[in-house]
Amino acid sequence: MDKLKIQVCPSKKDKSVTVYVFYIKKYIDSLATIGSPISNDDHVEAILANLSKEFDDFIIAILSKLDPCAIN
Repeated sequence: MDKLKIQVCPSKKDKSVTVYVFYIKKYIDSLATIGSPISNDDHVEAILANLSKEFDDFIIAILSKLDPCAIN
């Protein structure tokens, strides 16, 4: 994923994970609407990029999957 796209993605900070994922999905959908869609892998990367250390085990589990993750 372009570093610029990651940099302008909303970060989790004080949001719940549900709200954070919703914001990322909205951002990704906006990119697709303006003709700049990203792959599922990049979508997952955008979600994982700003999660806090408490999610490290989750991140490792997702990144070690052999099958690609799908975001719906």
